[in-house]
Amino acid sequence: KKIVLLAALLAAFGAQAFEVGASVGRDFAGKDSNIVGAYVGQEFGKFDATVGFDRFGEKTDKADLYSANVGYNVLNVGKAKVVASVGFGELSPKVGKNGYAVLAGAGVEVPFTKNLAMTADYRFVDTRDVDVKAFRGGDVIVGLKASF
Repeated sequence: KKIVLLAALLAAFGAQAFEVGASVGRDFAGKDSNIVGAYVGQEFGKFDATVGFDRFGEKTDKADLYSANVGYNVLNVGKAKVVASVGFGELSPKVGKNGYAVLAGAGVEVPFTKNLAMTADYRFVDTRDVDVKAFRGGDVIVGLKASF
């Protein structure tokens, strides 16, 4: 419900391009674990705003991350874009209380076609909440993004 509401708010701004993406990655905080995620967003010139959902963990160490991020196209290298991003999120572990996190990262988008790109990102998740501190650390994520 949170993602649908935020996606509707982003769409209301009438931005240049609507984006949808899916990703997989590895979380290197505490116990290394896999990440699977999805997001929607809008481009506003050199800026973009996204909301996303990521599922961390395996077996009992699972948590969901609901996030909102703002990115900036720092540099173009040929057709590729180098993007820096910041955001915030709510971590919802399978066991324990929810906690909040600040997100910061950098990534590269390499287009395959006009509307399809591969993404590769590094993201740092910083949280001080005791119940979700095990998820504090770096993530490496790759994905596909479609723009409309």
